[in-house]
Amino acid sequence: MRKLKLIVSRAPGGGWPALALAALVPAGTADCGSEVEYVGVTSSGHAGEGGVGGTGGVSTTTTTGTGGEGGIWDFDAGIPDADEGPCGEWEHEDNFVVDVYEEGVPANPGAICPVTSPVESNWAARVTLVKYSQSLHLASGLVTVEPSLIPQITGLSVEVIATQSWTDMMDMQVSNIQPAPQGFTFHAQWPEPFNVQPDHFASMRMRTTFNLQCPNNVTKLVHAHNTIHLCVDEDGEPMWVSSGDECTTCTQVCEMAPGPIVPAAKTDPLPLARALRLGLREVARIGRSSVLVAEHDGGAGLDYRWEASAGEVQRLAPDVVVWTRPARAGHQHLRVAALAPDAVAVASFSAI
Repeated sequence: MRKLKLIVSRAPGGGWPALALAALVPAGTADCGSEVEYVGVTSSGHAGEGGVGGTGGVSTTTTTGTGGEGGIWDFDAGIPDADEGPCGEWEHEDNFVVDVYEEGVPANPGAICPVTSPVESNWAARVTLVKYSQSLHLASGLVTVEPSLIPQITGLSVEVIATQSWTDMMDMQVSNIQPAPQGFTFHAQWPEPFNVQPDHFASMRMRTTFNLQCPNNVTKLVHAHNTIHLCVDEDGEPMWVSSGDECTTCTQVCEMAPGPIVPAAKTDPLPLARALRLGLREVARIGRSSVLVAEHDGGAGLDYRWEASAGEVQRLAPDVVVWTRPARAGHQHLRVAALAPDAVAVASFSAI
Protein backbone atom coordinates (compact mmCIF):
# COMPACT_ATOMS: atom_id res chain seq x y z
CA MET A 1 0.00 0.00 0.00
CA ARG A 2 1.20 3.48 -0.90
CA LYS A 3 -0.15 6.84 0.25
CA LEU A 4 -0.83 9.73 -2.10
CA LYS A 5 -0.45 12.96 -0.12
CA LEU A 6 -1.93 16.11 -1.66
CA ILE A 7 -1.77 19.75 -0.59
CA VAL A 8 -4.61 21.81 -2.02
CA SER A 9 -4.51 25.63 -2.02
CA ARG A 10 -7.45 28.02 -2.03
CA ALA A 11 -7.68 31.74 -2.60
CA PRO A 12 -8.46 33.77 0.53
CA GLY A 13 -12.21 33.91 1.10
CA GLY A 14 -12.89 30.75 -0.93
CA GLY A 15 -12.71 30.26 -4.68
CA TRP A 16 -11.65 27.34 -6.85
CA PRO A 17 -9.12 24.95 -5.32
CA ALA A 18 -5.83 24.07 -7.02
CA LEU A 19 -3.36 21.25 -6.48
CA ALA A 20 -0.15 22.77 -5.13
CA LEU A 21 2.00 19.78 -4.14
CA ALA A 22 1.76 16.00 -4.46
CA ALA A 23 3.82 13.11 -3.10
CA LEU A 24 3.57 9.32 -3.30
CA VAL A 25 5.09 7.55 -0.29
CA PRO A 26 4.92 4.14 1.44
CA ALA A 27 2.15 3.65 3.99
CA GLY A 28 3.06 5.05 7.40
CA THR A 29 5.29 7.86 6.09
CA ALA A 30 2.54 10.25 4.99
CA ASP A 31 1.50 11.06 8.54
CA CYS A 32 1.64 14.51 10.10
CA GLY A 33 5.19 15.60 10.85
CA SER A 34 6.89 13.16 8.46
CA GLU A 35 9.38 14.35 5.87
CA VAL A 36 7.87 13.91 2.43
CA GLU A 37 9.41 14.93 -0.88
CA TYR A 38 6.68 16.65 -2.89
CA VAL A 39 6.30 17.29 -6.59
CA GLY A 40 5.23 20.87 -7.30
CA VAL A 41 2.25 21.08 -9.65
CA THR A 42 2.15 23.98 -12.09
CA SER A 43 -0.94 25.43 -13.75
CA SER A 44 0.59 26.21 -17.13
CA GLY A 45 -0.15 23.63 -19.79
CA HIS A 46 2.06 22.29 -22.54
CA ALA A 47 2.52 19.07 -24.48
CA GLY A 48 2.85 15.91 -22.42
CA GLU A 49 6.02 13.86 -22.23
CA GLY A 50 7.15 11.34 -24.81
CA GLY A 51 4.91 9.95 -27.52
CA VAL A 52 3.69 6.37 -27.48
CA GLY A 53 5.01 4.44 -30.42
CA GLY A 54 2.75 2.31 -32.61
CA THR A 55 2.19 -1.19 -31.22
CA GLY A 56 -0.02 -3.15 -33.58
CA GLY A 57 -2.24 -5.83 -32.11
CA VAL A 58 -1.98 -4.74 -28.50
CA SER A 59 -4.75 -4.64 -25.91
CA THR A 60 -6.43 -1.23 -25.76
CA THR A 61 -8.88 0.12 -23.18
CA THR A 62 -10.47 3.52 -22.65
CA THR A 63 -11.92 5.20 -19.59
CA THR A 64 -13.57 8.60 -19.32
CA GLY A 65 -13.23 11.45 -16.88
CA THR A 66 -16.95 11.48 -16.04
CA GLY A 67 -16.96 8.70 -13.46
CA GLY A 68 -14.15 6.67 -15.00
CA GLU A 69 -13.25 3.17 -13.93
CA GLY A 70 -13.50 3.12 -10.17
CA GLY A 71 -14.52 6.73 -9.58
CA ILE A 72 -12.53 9.62 -8.09
CA TRP A 73 -12.25 11.91 -5.14
CA ASP A 74 -13.52 15.15 -6.69
CA PHE A 75 -12.29 17.89 -4.37
CA ASP A 76 -13.86 20.57 -6.60
CA ALA A 77 -17.17 19.67 -4.98
CA GLY A 78 -16.18 21.25 -1.68
CA ILE A 79 -13.02 22.03 0.24
CA PRO A 80 -13.16 22.25 4.05
CA ASP A 81 -13.49 25.84 5.24
CA ALA A 82 -11.32 25.54 8.35
CA ASP A 83 -8.30 27.86 8.42
CA GLU A 84 -6.15 25.00 9.70
CA GLY A 85 -6.25 21.48 8.23
CA PRO A 86 -5.75 18.10 9.95
CA CYS A 87 -1.96 18.44 9.97
CA GLY A 88 -1.86 22.13 10.92
CA GLU A 89 -1.45 23.58 7.44
CA TRP A 90 -1.30 27.28 6.83
CA GLU A 91 -4.49 29.19 6.21
CA HIS A 92 -6.13 28.46 2.84
CA GLU A 93 -4.26 25.15 2.41
CA ASP A 94 -5.75 21.70 2.94
CA ASN A 95 -4.14 18.30 3.26
CA PHE A 96 -5.54 15.05 1.82
CA VAL A 97 -4.29 11.45 1.82
CA VAL A 98 -5.54 8.81 -0.65
CA ASP A 99 -4.64 5.10 -0.70
CA VAL A 100 -2.88 3.86 -3.85
CA TYR A 101 -2.31 0.13 -4.12
CA GLU A 102 0.98 -1.43 -5.18
CA GLU A 103 1.26 -3.10 -8.56
CA GLY A 104 1.24 -6.45 -6.77
CA VAL A 105 1.45 -10.00 -8.12
CA PRO A 106 -0.64 -10.92 -11.19
CA ALA A 107 -3.77 -12.88 -10.27
CA ASN A 108 -2.89 -16.25 -11.80
CA PRO A 109 -1.38 -19.44 -10.34
CA GLY A 110 1.75 -19.22 -12.46
CA ALA A 111 2.64 -15.82 -10.96
CA ILE A 112 1.48 -16.45 -7.37
CA CYS A 113 3.00 -19.88 -6.74
CA PRO A 114 6.70 -18.87 -7.11
CA VAL A 115 6.33 -15.94 -4.63
CA THR A 116 7.03 -16.23 -0.89
CA SER A 117 3.89 -16.16 1.30
CA PRO A 118 1.95 -14.08 2.05
CA VAL A 119 1.36 -12.96 -1.54
CA GLU A 120 -0.21 -9.55 -2.18
CA SER A 121 -2.45 -9.91 -5.25
CA ASN A 122 -5.16 -7.24 -5.14
CA TRP A 123 -6.57 -8.31 -8.50
CA ALA A 124 -7.28 -11.81 -7.19
CA ALA A 125 -10.53 -11.06 -5.32
CA ARG A 126 -13.08 -8.26 -4.97
CA VAL A 127 -15.68 -7.94 -2.19
CA THR A 128 -19.12 -6.44 -2.81
CA LEU A 129 -22.01 -5.95 -0.36
CA VAL A 130 -25.75 -5.61 -0.98
CA LYS A 131 -28.21 -4.22 1.58
CA TYR A 132 -31.13 -6.68 1.43
CA SER A 133 -33.40 -5.34 4.21
CA GLN A 134 -34.42 -2.08 5.85
CA SER A 135 -31.79 -2.75 8.50
CA LEU A 136 -28.41 -1.34 7.50
CA HIS A 137 -26.57 -3.73 9.83
CA LEU A 138 -27.43 -6.69 7.54
CA ALA A 139 -25.93 -7.34 4.10
CA SER A 140 -25.24 -10.14 1.66
CA GLY A 141 -21.72 -10.41 0.33
CA LEU A 142 -19.97 -11.71 -2.77
CA VAL A 143 -16.27 -12.37 -3.25
CA THR A 144 -15.60 -12.29 -7.00
CA VAL A 145 -12.44 -14.30 -7.68
CA GLU A 146 -10.19 -14.44 -10.74
CA PRO A 147 -11.57 -17.55 -12.55
CA SER A 148 -8.20 -19.29 -12.95
CA LEU A 149 -7.75 -19.34 -9.16
CA ILE A 150 -11.14 -20.74 -8.07
CA PRO A 151 -10.39 -24.49 -8.44
CA GLN A 152 -7.27 -24.18 -6.27
CA ILE A 153 -8.64 -22.05 -3.39
CA THR A 154 -9.20 -23.31 0.16
CA GLY A 155 -9.76 -21.61 3.51
CA LEU A 156 -11.16 -18.30 2.25
CA SER A 157 -11.96 -15.55 4.79
CA VAL A 158 -13.12 -11.91 4.62
CA GLU A 159 -12.48 -9.17 7.18
CA VAL A 160 -12.43 -5.40 7.72
CA ILE A 161 -8.91 -4.20 8.50
CA ALA A 162 -9.31 -0.39 8.47
CA THR A 163 -11.89 2.40 8.29
CA GLN A 164 -11.65 6.12 7.62
CA SER A 165 -13.69 7.34 10.57
CA TRP A 166 -16.66 5.14 11.49
CA THR A 167 -15.22 2.63 13.98
CA ASP A 168 -18.52 0.68 14.05
CA MET A 169 -17.59 -0.67 10.61
CA MET A 170 -14.70 -2.65 12.15
CA ASP A 171 -17.18 -4.94 13.93
CA MET A 172 -18.46 -6.68 10.77
CA GLN A 173 -19.15 -10.38 11.38
CA VAL A 174 -18.85 -12.74 8.39
CA SER A 175 -20.69 -16.07 8.32
CA ASN A 176 -21.98 -18.76 5.95
CA ILE A 177 -19.21 -18.55 3.32
CA GLN A 178 -20.33 -20.71 0.38
CA PRO A 179 -18.90 -21.49 -3.09
CA ALA A 180 -20.60 -19.68 -6.00
CA PRO A 181 -20.03 -19.56 -9.78
CA GLN A 182 -18.11 -16.26 -9.54
CA GLY A 183 -16.28 -17.12 -6.32
CA PHE A 184 -17.92 -17.18 -2.88
CA THR A 185 -20.98 -15.74 -1.15
CA PHE A 186 -21.27 -14.82 2.53
CA HIS A 187 -23.48 -13.07 5.07
CA ALA A 188 -22.35 -9.83 6.78
CA GLN A 189 -23.74 -8.44 10.01
CA TRP A 190 -22.83 -5.67 12.47
CA PRO A 191 -23.89 -5.44 16.13
CA GLU A 192 -26.76 -3.04 16.81
CA PRO A 193 -26.96 -0.13 17.14
CA PHE A 194 -25.06 0.36 13.86
CA ASN A 195 -24.75 4.14 13.82
CA VAL A 196 -23.01 4.72 10.48
CA GLN A 197 -24.26 7.34 8.04
CA PRO A 198 -23.38 7.75 4.33
CA ASP A 199 -20.66 10.35 3.83
CA HIS A 200 -17.27 10.64 2.15
CA PHE A 201 -15.53 9.18 5.23
CA ALA A 202 -17.83 6.13 5.50
CA SER A 203 -15.52 3.55 3.94
CA MET A 204 -13.77 0.40 5.06
CA ARG A 205 -10.76 -1.45 3.73
CA MET A 206 -11.52 -5.14 3.18
CA ARG A 207 -9.05 -8.01 3.05
CA THR A 208 -9.80 -11.36 1.44
CA THR A 209 -7.42 -14.12 2.53
CA PHE A 210 -7.22 -17.61 1.04
CA ASN A 211 -4.87 -20.54 0.52
CA LEU A 212 -3.89 -21.37 -3.06
CA GLN A 213 -2.89 -24.96 -3.76
CA CYS A 214 0.25 -24.94 -5.91
CA PRO A 215 2.21 -27.82 -7.52
CA ASN A 216 4.23 -30.23 -5.35
CA ASN A 217 1.74 -29.88 -2.47
CA VAL A 218 2.83 -26.29 -1.82
CA THR A 219 0.27 -23.87 -0.36
CA LYS A 220 0.52 -20.09 -0.75
CA LEU A 221 -1.30 -17.60 1.50
CA VAL A 222 -2.82 -14.84 -0.67
CA HIS A 223 -4.14 -11.40 0.39
CA ALA A 224 -6.41 -9.25 -1.81
CA HIS A 225 -7.56 -5.80 -0.65
CA ASN A 226 -10.30 -3.47 -1.79
CA THR A 227 -12.43 -0.64 -0.41
CA ILE A 228 -16.19 -0.54 0.22
CA HIS A 229 -17.98 2.78 0.68
CA LEU A 230 -21.39 3.59 2.20
CA CYS A 231 -23.20 5.83 -0.29
CA VAL A 232 -26.79 6.75 -1.15
CA ASP A 233 -28.87 5.58 -4.11
CA GLU A 234 -31.12 7.68 -6.36
CA ASP A 235 -33.89 7.55 -3.74
CA GLY A 236 -31.62 8.73 -0.96
CA GLU A 237 -31.37 5.28 0.64
CA PRO A 238 -28.04 3.90 1.95
CA MET A 239 -26.21 1.52 -0.37
CA TRP A 240 -22.84 -0.26 -0.38
CA VAL A 241 -20.51 0.52 -3.28
CA SER A 242 -17.34 -1.42 -3.95
CA SER A 243 -14.16 -1.32 -6.03
CA GLY A 244 -14.66 -0.37 -9.64
CA ASP A 245 -18.13 1.13 -9.06
CA GLU A 246 -19.13 4.80 -9.14
CA CYS A 247 -20.20 6.35 -5.85
CA THR A 248 -21.60 9.85 -5.42
CA THR A 249 -22.47 11.09 -1.95
CA CYS A 250 -22.04 14.33 -0.01
CA THR A 251 -21.15 16.09 -3.32
CA GLN A 252 -18.01 13.96 -3.69
CA VAL A 253 -17.14 11.02 -5.91
CA CYS A 254 -15.33 8.37 -3.96
CA GLU A 255 -11.95 6.90 -4.82
CA MET A 256 -12.08 3.12 -5.01
CA ALA A 257 -9.45 0.43 -4.69
CA PRO A 258 -8.64 -2.12 -7.41
CA GLY A 259 -11.05 -4.83 -8.52
CA PRO A 260 -10.28 -7.84 -10.72
CA ILE A 261 -9.83 -7.03 -14.40
CA VAL A 262 -12.17 -9.12 -16.55
CA PRO A 263 -10.25 -10.80 -19.40
CA ALA A 264 -11.09 -9.48 -22.86
CA ALA A 265 -12.56 -12.15 -25.13
CA LYS A 266 -10.74 -11.27 -28.35
CA THR A 267 -7.83 -12.52 -30.41
CA ASP A 268 -4.53 -10.73 -30.71
CA PRO A 269 -2.47 -11.27 -33.88
CA LEU A 270 0.71 -9.97 -32.22
CA PRO A 271 2.79 -13.04 -31.22
CA LEU A 272 3.33 -12.11 -27.55
CA ALA A 273 3.75 -14.71 -24.81
CA ARG A 274 0.83 -13.47 -22.68
CA ALA A 275 -2.00 -10.95 -22.53
CA LEU A 276 -1.57 -7.81 -20.44
CA ARG A 277 -4.73 -6.10 -19.19
CA LEU A 278 -4.44 -2.40 -18.42
CA GLY A 279 -6.68 0.47 -17.27
CA LEU A 280 -6.20 4.09 -16.18
CA ARG A 281 -7.87 5.10 -12.90
CA GLU A 282 -8.31 8.68 -11.70
CA VAL A 283 -7.85 8.67 -7.91
CA ALA A 284 -7.94 12.42 -7.28
CA ARG A 285 -9.02 15.58 -9.09
CA ILE A 286 -8.30 19.10 -7.89
CA GLY A 287 -9.10 21.93 -10.27
CA ARG A 288 -7.52 21.10 -13.63
CA SER A 289 -5.11 18.53 -12.13
CA SER A 290 -5.84 14.80 -12.03
CA VAL A 291 -3.80 12.04 -10.38
CA LEU A 292 -3.99 8.83 -12.43
CA VAL A 293 -2.76 5.31 -11.75
CA ALA A 294 -1.97 2.71 -14.44
CA GLU A 295 -3.57 -0.48 -13.11
CA HIS A 296 -2.82 -3.84 -14.70
CA ASP A 297 -2.34 -7.53 -14.03
CA GLY A 298 1.29 -7.62 -15.17
CA GLY A 299 3.07 -7.40 -11.81
CA ALA A 300 5.94 -5.12 -10.88
CA GLY A 301 8.78 -3.94 -13.10
CA LEU A 302 6.86 -2.80 -16.17
CA ASP A 303 8.04 0.09 -18.34
CA TYR A 304 5.58 2.96 -18.92
CA ARG A 305 5.27 5.52 -21.70
CA TRP A 306 2.90 8.46 -21.05
CA GLU A 307 1.48 10.89 -23.63
CA ALA A 308 -1.05 13.73 -23.19
CA SER A 309 -2.94 15.50 -25.98
CA ALA A 310 -2.37 18.74 -24.05
CA GLY A 311 -1.13 19.89 -20.65
CA GLU A 312 1.67 18.77 -18.37
CA VAL A 313 2.40 15.23 -17.16
CA GLN A 314 4.48 14.85 -13.98
CA ARG A 315 5.48 11.45 -12.62
CA LEU A 316 5.04 10.60 -8.95
CA ALA A 317 6.05 6.98 -9.67
CA PRO A 318 6.47 4.98 -12.88
CA ASP A 319 2.78 4.00 -12.75
CA VAL A 320 1.37 7.21 -11.15
CA VAL A 321 1.24 10.69 -12.74
CA VAL A 322 -0.28 14.12 -12.21
CA TRP A 323 -1.90 15.41 -15.40
CA THR A 324 -2.59 19.17 -15.39
CA ARG A 325 -4.81 20.23 -18.28
CA PRO A 326 -4.69 23.67 -19.92
CA ALA A 327 -7.38 26.24 -19.19
CA ARG A 328 -9.42 25.71 -22.32
CA ALA A 329 -12.60 23.83 -23.16
CA GLY A 330 -12.69 20.69 -25.23
CA HIS A 331 -11.97 17.00 -25.05
CA GLN A 332 -8.45 16.06 -23.94
CA HIS A 333 -6.94 12.65 -23.34
CA LEU A 334 -4.00 10.95 -21.67
CA ARG A 335 -2.54 7.66 -22.90
CA VAL A 336 -0.18 5.19 -21.30
CA ALA A 337 1.60 2.19 -22.76
CA ALA A 338 2.73 -0.53 -20.33
CA LEU A 339 5.47 -2.79 -21.63
CA ALA A 340 6.80 -6.09 -20.30
CA PRO A 341 9.38 -8.34 -21.99
CA ASP A 342 6.57 -10.63 -23.19
CA ALA A 343 3.48 -8.37 -23.23
CA VAL A 344 2.26 -4.85 -24.01
CA ALA A 345 -0.98 -2.89 -23.60
CA VAL A 346 -2.26 0.65 -24.12
CA ALA A 347 -5.00 2.49 -22.18
CA SER A 348 -6.41 6.02 -22.38
CA PHE A 349 -8.29 8.45 -20.16
CA SER A 350 -10.49 11.30 -21.41
CA ALA A 351 -11.46 14.53 -19.69
CA ILE A 352 -13.38 17.65 -20.61
